[in-house]
Amino acid sequence: MKTSDLLVEIGTEELPPKALHTLASAFANDLIIQLIKARLVRANQTDMQFFSSPRRIAVLIPKIPKVVAAMVHQRSGPAVSAAFDKDGKPTAAATGFAKSCGVSIDQLERKQTAKGEQLVAKIQIPGKPASEVIPEAVETALKNLPVPKRMRWGAREIEFVRPVHWVVILHGKEIINAEILGVQSGRETRGHRFHAPDWITIKKPSNYSQVLETKGHVKVNDGNQSLLREMANMVGQEAAKLNGVAIGADLQGELLAEAAAIVEWPVAVVGQFDQKYLELPDEVLITTLQHHQRYFPVRSQKGTLLPNFITFANIESRRPEIVQHGNERVVVPRLEDAMFFWNSDRQTSLEKRREKLAAVTFQQGLGSLAEKSERVATLAETIARVIGGNPALAQRAAELAKCDLLTDMVREFPELQGIMGQYYARNDGEPGEVCQAIREQYLPRFAGDQLPETKAGMALALADKLDTIVKIFRTGQIPSGNKDPFALRRQALGILRIVIENDLEEIDLDALLKPLIETAAAEIESRERVRPEFSLDDDKVFQQAVQPFQDTKKQVFEFFVDRFMYWVQDKGVAKGIVNGVSKKAGKFPYEWWQKILPISRDSELLKKLIGLNKRIGNILKQAEETSVPICADVDNSLLHEDSEKALFEIVNEVGNKVIESVVKQNFENAFELLTRLEKPLSDYFDNTMVMVDDDKLKENRIALL
Repeated sequence: MKTSDLLVEIGTEELPPKALHTLASAFANDLIIQLIKARLVRANQTDMQFFSSPRRIAVLIPKIPKVVAAMVHQRSGPAVSAAFDKDGKPTAAATGFAKSCGVSIDQLERKQTAKGEQLVAKIQIPGKPASEVIPEAVETALKNLPVPKRMRWGAREIEFVRPVHWVVILHGKEIINAEILGVQSGRETRGHRFHAPDWITIKKPSNYSQVLETKGHVKVNDGNQSLLREMANMVGQEAAKLNGVAIGADLQGELLAEAAAIVEWPVAVVGQFDQKYLELPDEVLITTLQHHQRYFPVRSQKGTLLPNFITFANIESRRPEIVQHGNERVVVPRLEDAMFFWNSDRQTSLEKRREKLAAVTFQQGLGSLAEKSERVATLAETIARVIGGNPALAQRAAELAKCDLLTDMVREFPELQGIMGQYYARNDGEPGEVCQAIREQYLPRFAGDQLPETKAGMALALADKLDTIVKIFRTGQIPSGNKDPFALRRQALGILRIVIENDLEEIDLDALLKPLIETAAAEIESRERVRPEFSLDDDKVFQQAVQPFQDTKKQVFEFFVDRFMYWVQDKGVAKGIVNGVSKKAGKFPYEWWQKILPISRDSELLKKLIGLNKRIGNILKQAEETSVPICADVDNSLLHEDSEKALFEIVNEVGNKVIESVVKQNFENAFELLTRLEKPLSDYFDNTMVMVDDDKLKENRIALL
């Protein structure tokens, strides 16, 4: 069958930089899906390419047939016994099946199956030119793009992420005529706005990117991120000339991807700014350059920031010094604002800002930030005491933790919350651990992020995240499916990582939840606080008030177990092992991890032990059902077989040691001891009959099990 490469390009006005790569990838993937459904592409075909630049997304798929081949589709129908009556006349089941298949009763065939004889219809599906199928596939793929808000242009009702100006659909050297998003397809594309503003002809799909670069002065980014690599090298070379290292020029980072999404012909530009701005905290300077200007800051080899930046121009200028000056000029107002905020904010201490937290809502229906700070401070103090930290430092850090939200710097740069709190607390003369804990309260922010290092920071991060989870759960906004607007899953995982990776074996999840639940219950009953000596069982009214919150505690606890399961499975632990531990989850998250570690290493041995344990359980259940007494003691004189003597000996040797290891939470040693039972147990079941006729012998063997 004759095949040709397929090229589809959608030319638009400038697309959103942050979404460009995602749009191009999604378009390519969905187009492949549509072509698979149309039987033009194999289900396992992966050799397609997708491209993107600020004004286009494109897909190149090799070896697409010119014609969708005809085929015969076989469809199974009702059983013959149900399709015809005793006189051999077709029933409603037969006529309905034939009608749905578009054939007559006479055209139906019979086929012998495991369930008996069935009617079968063989439906002829005619072939058709690929040119009739491809436009529909393109339209469907464009409709399925993950665009949260589409726009209209002109007087048309057509909607897309940006106005569309040209469409290229080439199958080999031939144009597939179609109207896509109101534009007639062709083979003409556009190059660079200034370097190559005229129309450019694409003669065949295979030289698409080459033609764009040589004739159109446009470098497209492909699925292999080749443009990003080229731009990263350009940034690295310019930074090396400054004897420095660029920040943010990594292939996985957002900054480089955004830079590639706003230029069609990237030209590296090096700029500089006044040394006085280096007085700003590094994070402020970096954020100003990266987030507002998409510039790459530069560090010296010693790690200090240099008064330089690297950016990209979208033009090969004859006077590059003018381009450089323009980039330097636009960044000055941003740096001036940052300097003003930095100097102004330090005039008011975090302590003086605390009283204003009462006017800031934490979340609708959940009180103010001042109330949250009080709850978190109380819980952080408790946690610090449990994990061996300084309760006073943890409490102080929690009291000041949210105060930087009221500063001008954080209003301008929300991503600096916590970070600025550390600087301002240090300016106010707060203890060093308090300052660092304020910064650490949001850690970890994402998967793989660093964890708090100070005990006060650990206590504050745990208390803050847990308070948020419990309070949001009380509003009924529990994460479900892909909906998690408050990132509670991430916060729960952060709590688990802090506890497990910092070896906080003392953390009792149930005990952490209890004060939050009691505080909420006490608020319902208009009590100022829950007295430590107060017994829930002594007050039925209060017990009824507490019940809804106890339900919340159960939901939150199960939520943490669920997060733990996903986290451990991501580390490669088998789902069955995780389920086994989670069903017996105690109150200590560190214990969950310690239980999983030893049994996740030798899955074959574990399977054998599980099988033996299950066999023991079945025998004991059978004994119970047949009223066979189960004694606590084994009579040594009734042990006749060598296998049962050996089992009795090993049980006596390791039994108490296993229990002792579990009590000490040394699960590694407990599992190692249990593995020594595998061979004696296997030999026992191979050579010893338990349910024998001799009652005394039977009861003794059951006692041993």
